[in-house]
Amino acid sequence: MTFKKLLPNYAQQRQLQASVMRKCLQVPLSARRTNGLTRYQVSGMSTNAAEIPRAATSMLCYATSKTSSGIKAAELTELPLPIISRPNDVLVKVQATSVNALDVLMMRGYGEKLLSILNTVYNLQPSTFIETPVKEKSPLIVGRDFCGVVVGRGGGVQDLQLGQRVMGVVEPYEAGCHAQFVVTSRDNVVEAPECVPTLECASVPYAALSGYGAAGAHCSTRAFTGQRVLVPGASGGVGILLVQMLQAWGAQVGGVCSANSFDLLTSVGVTELYDYKDSEALQQLFSEKSFDLVVDASGSRSTPYIEALKRHVGASYVTLTFPLLSNVDEDGVVCGVGKSGFDLLQMNRASARDGRVVKWGFYRSSPAALSQLARLMEERKLVPVLDKVFKWSEIKEAYKHMELGQHCGKTVIDLSEL
Repeated sequence: MTFKKLLPNYAQQRQLQASVMRKCLQVPLSARRTNGLTRYQVSGMSTNAAEIPRAATSMLCYATSKTSSGIKAAELTELPLPIISRPNDVLVKVQATSVNALDVLMMRGYGEKLLSILNTVYNLQPSTFIETPVKEKSPLIVGRDFCGVVVGRGGGVQDLQLGQRVMGVVEPYEAGCHAQFVVTSRDNVVEAPECVPTLECASVPYAALSGYGAAGAHCSTRAFTGQRVLVPGASGGVGILLVQMLQAWGAQVGGVCSANSFDLLTSVGVTELYDYKDSEALQQLFSEKSFDLVVDASGSRSTPYIEALKRHVGASYVTLTFPLLSNVDEDGVVCGVGKSGFDLLQMNRASARDGRVVKWGFYRSSPAALSQLARLMEERKLVPVLDKVFKWSEIKEAYKHMELGQHCGKTVIDLSEL
């Protein structure tokens, strides 16, 4: 007898989760009505609009679908409740979430090919112990970081309690958290610091882990003492968190941003600032060549601040603009990987004669890093900066606000109205 035969079937799993949801929510799910929603059913994934009571096994989310005419804008959608299908899974009722640059890009089709492959591989893993029916490809739900309460957990999760407030991330190849509920791995959540409000907790995990991964591409966080680090894009969602993390690790930090953001950066302790529009200030920056590391969070596809680096072995330029996903979208997996590697070699050919190295930095899932970020937040060495907070009903405006690229700090969605 196999392990799967000892477990409840798909229908029983749905009934079990429905029972849990009724206990965790303040009102019965069956009593919530939404007119004109796009309703996706488990079998066949129908997209017909329906004006019916919400089933106890469904949730509301904002989802983007792809049609023959192109990518459809995100719409309020009803989807089946996520299933706990692995021992390490955690089901969270989302109270707040944020909008990252990656979300807006993914809604335009960015990374679709490679992320789809990774999702397929992930779902083929033998650790999946609930047999789910085969269905058509579901619509895309974006959203990478969140804060909420635990309402369900797999059998392998013993250290989290139902009702416990957590913050965490969702892998880019999984269904996101711009939804009432989300399932993610236990490794991707940590208890939210008691002293930090929910909206602030939701703004940190994905952006901070992206910055953490970029800094870690250079050296251990314990090796930053005395290092001079320049952060272009210092006032953005990743940059404003990264400069605080670097300072907590003992680095001397400089920032590049617009002059309008100088007061914001000064408030978090960064006093060496350069206006990216001020040619004289940049000329001085490049002539001094005084930085050991540049972590570029500006979104540039090139290395415009490489001349700020010292000319010695070990000086590194880490860019958070990772071209692999877009190259695979354009040229396929084999050619896309080859093109990305060739581009990186070309950038290093130009800088290697001065001892400088160009690297990629990107988000990396890390339970240890997530725990360290929570400690820094609790000690108020990492203070989230919210640019603007939108209600759940205003989420489309939040996407538009993110697209403008003029935010300082994080854009957050408050789900408390649900």
